[in-house]
Formats: sequence, structure tokens, C-alpha cells
Amino acid sequence: ASVRLLDRCIELALHAEVDAVAEAAQHVLRHCVGMQHVYDRLTTELALLRPQSGKLLRVLRGFPDVSLSSYETINQIWDVALLYHVPSVCKEARALLRACAGNIHVYHTLSRLLRKGMAEVGAVASEDLLCALESFPNISAADEESFHAVLMTVQHDVPAVRDAARGIFSEVASISNTSAQEHICRQLTLVLRELEEYHNLRPPEHLLGNGALTPVSQTYTRFNESFSSAQAQSAVLLYRHARHMQRAGTDHSQFIVNVLGCYPKLPNTELLDDTVALLIDFALRAKDDDVRRASQQLLRQCVMPHETIVHSLEHIFDTALPWYTLVDVLESLPDMSLLSQATVNQICEQYNHRDSQLRGACHALMRRSEKASLVYDWLDRNICVDTDDADLLLLLEAMPSAVCAPPSLQDKLVCLMEEGRGPAVQQKVPHVLYELF
Repeated sequence: ASVRLLDRCIELALHAEVDAVAEAAQHVLRHCVGMQHVYDRLTTELALLRPQSGKLLRVLRGFPDVSLSSYETINQIWDVALLYHVPSVCKEARALLRACAGNIHVYHTLSRLLRKGMAEVGAVASEDLLCALESFPNISAADEESFHAVLMTVQHDVPAVRDAARGIFSEVASISNTSAQEHICRQLTLVLRELEEYHNLRPPEHLLGNGALTPVSQTYTRFNESFSSAQAQSAVLLYRHARHMQRAGTDHSQFIVNVLGCYPKLPNTELLDDTVALLIDFALRAKDDDVRRASQQLLRQCVMPHETIVHSLEHIFDTALPWYTLVDVLESLPDMSLLSQATVNQICEQYNHRDSQLRGACHALMRRSEKASLVYDWLDRNICVDTDDADLLLLLEAMPSAVCAPPSLQDKLVCLMEEGRGPAVQQKVPHVLYELF
């Protein structure tokens, strides 16, 4: 299009009396990606129309992809996002910046404010930090410096700021891009590894079972020692930040929990063996309950099937381990679909363990194992006319989906209604069978 035609379109987009005409012109302008004249004119109008929120909104809605615009344009939009106090205008400006994945100037502009806010308490208002976080583009395309600026903000004192920072990482989990999720996992693992002095783990001997001569953890921990200089530098930045928290008396376990909360679902890829090894160490050996639970949740909620997680934990599982370690192993397993028959049998046999925590962990794992045929086979063998009501109630409590059960087990469950069992069993069976009808 000619400059004259573009100018006419901009006039209509900004000043047309009929909203529908203005919206149509804005739609045309948004398709002018890379046309410098459009960016320049709209940037000029942005500066001139600051006091008029209605016109300002029209300018913002006319911008094409601003990731291809000049520093001046990006700075103007950031000023509007940060300083303008009309919610609809701020929201539009933030959305423009958020769409700038890969634009290093946008990342650095926002990161500078985040770093300043974390370097000195009260140096930046929490509302301004929220604005920067709500304007932040895709974290998986960020450079190291920007990545760590957001990660540091996960430690902020204000819950809304912490949640917004975590939300930037959780967005990665919502997209079906394995390489992006893998990148985030590896970066976070490098950070946690560098902060090893704060891990507060029990010694490897904690995982000894059956009188083994060497801790089994040594057989699954396969850390990659090859740091790039950029990764090493960024990890050092985080390390210094952790030291700052130490001086301020911040809980290191909470720091680790906050970082763990930034992980997406773990994809099934060999490049994440280091991450799996670290999370298993946290899940089974961390002295802090919150660190253990957060790690177990990450392992349990991975993208299935995940052979590395399941087989590593199967190698550790040993009924000679203390009951509380067995609980941690069971709470970390996603399900039993990839386990051997011997291991499935050993786990299912804990269904009536005298310790209620181990018993509950066993039941929960069995219920998670809807696709594990070996679990149904075990239940089929153990539910019979000779099973007393107390055991039967526990077995019913551990039942996965009745729909996925083999016909023989379904028939047994239906027959329980007719066997003259006690009232507790009679009440429980319909709850197990309701999916079938």
C-alpha cells in the first residue's frame, strides 16, 4: 500500500466516528507487520494522545506485531502499560508486549525493573512488578538474564507478585511444546543443582535396603557435569541471590519449593535424566516435608508414560526400607503401568499395612493405576468368598476404575451385593460400581 493509503487508514482507525469503521481499519493495520511507516505514525500518535484514553486504546489496537518495531515504540508502549491508570488501556499495552516472544529489548526492559525490585526492598512498588510480570513474553524464549530475573521474583514477599511470576512458568506447561518444557526443566535443574549447599538432604544411606552395600541412589543419579559459561554465570547469579536471602533470614526450603513450583509437567525425554535424578533425591531424602511433597507431586504428575521415573523408583523400592521411605516412593510413582509383576505384587500387598500412611499411599497409587492390568489381576486374585469384610473394605478402597476391570473382577464386585456381607461392605460396593451403570 502507498504511504497515502496507509495514512488514510490510520486516520480512520483513530478518528472514525463509527466504532465499527475504526475497528475495521485497526484490523487492516494489524496486518501491516514490518511496515515501518505504520509503526512510526502510531508511535507518534501514542505520544500525542496520552490524555485521551479512548483514542489511546484505538492506537494500541492498531499496532501490528510490535516485536518487529523499534526500541522507541516498545518503550512508549511500556510507558503506557506501567504509568497509565485506565485498566482497559493498560491491559491492551501489556498484551502487545506479551506477544513479543524472542524480542531481547522487551525482555531486558522488563527484567531491569524486576531485578531492581528484588535487589532492594521497597525500591519498586509491587503494582509495578505485577505490571512487568503481566507484560512478560514467553519465558522459554527468554535469555538467561531475563529467565533468572523472573525466577528471582518467585521469592517476592507479596503473594500476588509471587503468583504472577509462577504463572509465567506455568504458561509453558499449557502449550504442547516438548522442547520448550524441556528447556525450562533443564534451566531450573541447573539452578537447584548450583544451590546444593541448601538442599538439606538425608545421607544416601537413608535409601539402603536389604543390607545393600552401596546406596541405591548412586545407581540412578546421573548428573551432567558440562555447564556452559552462560549457564554457570546465571547459576552464580542465583547463588548470590540465595546468599542474600540467607542474610535476610529467608527459609531456604521455601526457596526450593518456590523453584519446584515453576516446573512444567516433566516430559518423557532422555535429556531430563538429571532433572529426574534431582527430584528423586528431593522426594526421598529431603528433610523438609514441603520440599519432599513438592518433588513427589512433580514426579507423580509427569507426562506418561515416563520410563525414567518409573524404573528409577522401581529400582529403589524395597520392602526392607523403613515404612516412611516406602511412603515417599509410592507417593512419587505416577502409576504402576510400567512396573514388573513382582513389584506390583509387593506394592499391592501393602494394602493392609498396620501404618495408616503407608496403607493410604498404597491405596492412592492403586487408584491412580487405572491402566495397569497387573493391578486388576492382583485384585481379582485377592477378592474372593474367603476374604473377610475388614480386608474387603480396604481392597475396595484401593480399587481403580471398575470400568477398566476385567469381566471376572466386575462379576465378583456385583456378586458382593448378594453375598450377605456386612453393612459397611454393602454401602461401599455401590460407590465402586457406579461407573458401570
